Amino acid sequence: MTTFRLFATLFLILAMTSTAAMAASTRTLSESYQYDGQQVSFDMGIGSAKFVATDSNEIKIEVVVEDSDTNWLFFWGDTDLSDIAIESKLTTKALNLSLNEQDNIEQQWTVYLPKQAALSLEVGVGAIEVSGMTNDIEISLGVGSAVVEHQVTYSSIDLDSGVGDVSISEQGKNLAVERSLVAQSYSNNDQAGEASLTVDVGVGEVIVTKL
Repeated sequence: MTTFRLFATLFLILAMTSTAAMAASTRTLSESYQYDGQQVSFDMGIGSAKFVATDSNEIKIEVVVEDSDTNWLFFWGDTDLSDIAIESKLTTKALNLSLNEQDNIEQQWTVYLPKQAALSLEVGVGAIEVSGMTNDIEISLGVGSAVVEHQVTYSSIDLDSGVGDVSISEQGKNLAVERSLVAQSYSNNDQAGEASLTVDVGVGEVIVTKL
């Protein structure tokens, strides 16, 4: 493990776990939406999110929010969790998801959605897991880890970690990645599939597995 990756990992652990014992409270939110071909877009500040493919035509969401009540970062403080709500914008083309308040909280999302939905995810600090999806996936993550498991052939795959590791495997075989002093990447734009997979992580790791 490089020094850069070690510091990044320590930062992520602090950001996501140091307040667990001190948190004032938690609250669970849930929503459901009818899917009709929309792209699902997601915006999160700090936390974790898991996207699980289903054969249903309904999108089901559960979010656990936790007050990040601690003094180790001066800009965090008390938050009234009763004011937190899932903020969504649903049109014929897109479903945009976030919380109405992103400051001073940690959030853990679990999203069940049709496997054919396209995903666009933007996260500041956290852990992202996507499994079983068959359409376009685009992930932009500042600090943390992005894990994608799939069973399809993508027409294009572009994976980048500015400081950290990139790992990609197909049915148990590890593929070669490009490596520099601190960055790693993988690109393949010549396959016969239809969907595309793009993962860009500033500091952290990218793990892609074709089952």
